[in-house]
Amino acid sequence: MELIERFTIDGTATGEPILRNTAHTQGIPHKTAHVWVVNSRKEILLQKRALCKESHPGCWDVSSAGHITFGQTVVESAIRECFEEIGLAVTSSDLVPLGTLYQEFINVTPGFIDREWVDSFIVCRDLPESAFTVQVEEVSEVKWFDFEIFCAMTVAKSPDLVDHCQEYQLLIAYLSAN
Repeated sequence: MELIERFTIDGTATGEPILRNTAHTQGIPHKTAHVWVVNSRKEILLQKRALCKESHPGCWDVSSAGHITFGQTVVESAIRECFEEIGLAVTSSDLVPLGTLYQEFINVTPGFIDREWVDSFIVCRDLPESAFTVQVEEVSEVKWFDFEIFCAMTVAKSPDLVDHCQEYQLLIAYLSAN
C-alpha cells in the first residue's frame, strides 16, 4: 500500500496522497525518479525488470527507477531507489540532473495506465556488474551496455527496451556532449 502524491497533467503537485495502485488503474499523474548509472567508458548500466513486474516484465530499463513516496523529495527517492534496487549508495551531490519530462504507458498490461512526470538523473560509477546487488522482486539482473549498442537499440526501438524515447534522447545528448 504505497502512498504517492497526485500531480496534475501539467506537472503541478496537489499535496494529495493516493495509492500507487489507484494511480495506475485510474491513470492519475504522479512523479517518479530515474537514475542512469554510466561509467567513464560511456557504458550505460541497464536493469532487466523482473518477470513478475506488472509492466514491461523482462525488459531492459533505466538503471534505477521508482515512484516518489508521499512526503519524500525526488532526490530522497532517487537515493533510496538506487540503494534498494541495485545496492548502489549515492548522495545528492552524486546526482547530475538530466531533465524532467512527461511520459505515458497506457494498457501495457490490461487495466494499467501509467501517467508520470519523470525527474531523470545521471550517476557516474566505474564498477563491475558484480558490485551491484539487485532487489530480486524488482530486478533480475544488471548489465553494462556499450554506448553505440545502446544508441542502436533506441533507434531500432528494440522491444527488449522499455520505451523511454524522450529520456533516451536526453541521455544520449548528454553522453555525446561529455
